[in-house]
Amino acid sequence: MLAIDGQNSLIYSKIRKSAYNLFMNILLLEDDEIARIGFSALIKNKSGEKSNLFEFSQAKVLLSEIDSLRPDIAFIDLDLEEDLIGLEVLAEFVKRGIYCVVLTGHDEDEHIIQAYELGAKDYLVKPAEEEMLDAVLHRYEVEKKLSKKSEFLRGIPRSTVEELKAYSFCKQPILLTGETGVGKTRMANNLHQFFQDIEDREIPFVSLNCNELNESLIESEIFGHVKGAFTGATTSKSGLLDRADGGILFIDEIGSISESVQKKLLTVLEKKSYFEVGGEVEKKVDFILISATCDNLNDVGFRKDLYQRIKGIEIVIPSFRDLSLIDKNSVLEDILKSSKRRVVITNDARELIFERSWDGNIRELQRYIEKLISLGIGVIDRNSILSKEVQSSRERLNLIKTSREEMFFNFIELVEEKGLPEVVNDFESFMINYFYEKNEKKARKTISILKLSNNQFYKVIKK
Repeated sequence: MLAIDGQNSLIYSKIRKSAYNLFMNILLLEDDEIARIGFSALIKNKSGEKSNLFEFSQAKVLLSEIDSLRPDIAFIDLDLEEDLIGLEVLAEFVKRGIYCVVLTGHDEDEHIIQAYELGAKDYLVKPAEEEMLDAVLHRYEVEKKLSKKSEFLRGIPRSTVEELKAYSFCKQPILLTGETGVGKTRMANNLHQFFQDIEDREIPFVSLNCNELNESLIESEIFGHVKGAFTGATTSKSGLLDRADGGILFIDEIGSISESVQKKLLTVLEKKSYFEVGGEVEKKVDFILISATCDNLNDVGFRKDLYQRIKGIEIVIPSFRDLSLIDKNSVLEDILKSSKRRVVITNDARELIFERSWDGNIRELQRYIEKLISLGIGVIDRNSILSKEVQSSRERLNLIKTSREEMFFNFIELVEEKGLPEVVNDFESFMINYFYEKNEKKARKTISILKLSNNQFYKVIKK
């Protein structure tokens, strides 16, 4: 309980219920009575019965009682009975682990820097506004949840978490980049789970892989269409945007979409509204866009304005070979746990697995592990891996042998007609001249590549 102006009377505000899910003790240090009344009204609209608002108008009174106070979040004015005495209050609250926000009339850079260096989470300029308070309370709520439940961070880089704290509030787009197979879809699903955990509710998640659809169908799939919009549109169909309202739209391989669809998508992100294909009714939509690509969007003719818009935050997912040993083991454990059949892969076997380049990244690794599990062995050790590799090598050799035999069969009629020596001479001459021209008539390089003797090479070239 907090006193105002040194009086013994205590202020307790019952605030009606709202969307915020944490019970909060909110402290306001503000000497302007009108500003306090306005802030109190905002809190009543936002926090309902889940929060108490405690008010102070004098920093010295607050400092005298600070050891008995346990606010969850404190809004602190800087100028009270003395200039910038609020900074002293800020420093004392930060020492006690209180989430502090500066709410002041000062907007000078030096004061902003000083406040953040002392540990302020936000620096807001009066008057307090509803949207501003929404953002602050949301960030506070997310930070408290993250500090209690580390499982919210499933597969999400810790360096990204700070930027994600306000995401379900501001709904900036997220761009996932990385090589094929690194797990961009997996990351999108992790982000979906993150937002659900933060919001304490289920939110829609709809996805589209642009490589799986004909380019002409992508627009209709995303935006939907009305009956008669094009040939074959015998009925109206809602699009992914309609289903993603209030949730997440995940577009994989976004670099594949056409210029016209890019333009419409940019409009949706800017206006939060769209028209179905052939439609005349503007539809409102509220969603988070998660995009993914293995391309450099600057190199594939992608609109620069849309590119800048979709990378509100960019998460670069590293290749499997670039992961730390701890992260490699974590990925491997996830793959093992996804199988109904439980097996153990020993450390010496893991060393062999991790030594490979895995150009197909996690996707390639997952297929490989699935094959190991299907061997029927419960404990997969180094010898199991080596045996599997030997078997695979034999299979590859047999495949090569079969392919060569199929190619040779194509020459049978020609050999029967011309005779083997002429066919062999013609083949040798063709290959030597082909590689000679390809290597810019560099004799030594051609001889080395074809593994020829000098006599064999020059015998053909001199003809």
